[in-house]
Amino acid sequence: RECLLRQILRDTPMSSAGLSIEADRLWNQRRLEDALELSRLAAMSSELDEYHATAFLETAKRLGRQDYVLGLLFERFEDHGQSSHRPALTYAAALYDAMRAGDATEVLFQAMEKRPRDAELICQAAQWLGRLESPKAGLELLSSAETTLPKLDLLQARASLASLDGRPEDALEALLESASLQPLNPERSARSAADVESATNESIR
Repeated sequence: RECLLRQILRDTPMSSAGLSIEADRLWNQRRLEDALELSRLAAMSSELDEYHATAFLETAKRLGRQDYVLGLLFERFEDHGQSSHRPALTYAAALYDAMRAGDATEVLFQAMEKRPRDAELICQAAQWLGRLESPKAGLELLSSAETTLPKLDLLQARASLASLDGRPEDALEALLESASLQPLNPERSARSAADVESATNESIR
């Protein structure tokens, strides 16, 4: 197996998947710093793949190196935030996890300045603002959007904000409508069903 892993790295030295697999191998061997470095390379060589960026963050947290990762996630956001909203959301989530809510909020607004007509970003940012500031702030962002928001994303954002605002009945209504719009999407339907169940339990308390 090690020969196969090394072949992956030799043939495609900047393959995020290969680097990530090798990082896991090194971690299991307790070569923790080497594992962290390969995890970093996996994240930085896959600019718009949040899986590897998140894995890098989790590895660093286990070593008490969260600040080191935040700096690299900032660079990633600066370099690629114009092309995609995903680096911004990953960076904002990492800041929130580091108890830096104000900085996370600032990153969200910077991301929306870079991509003012990114409807998915607006809906995601609204849900984050509901946690970071208030549900009202999230709803105001949705209502002030200057671009058309996809109905499904809009409903899910409203459901999240209603739940944060202590309005489980409104959250349930939005989730049920959302579920009705995606009967042929098993993964998203299952997620919506779980959200509906949670909102239903909350509404009958």
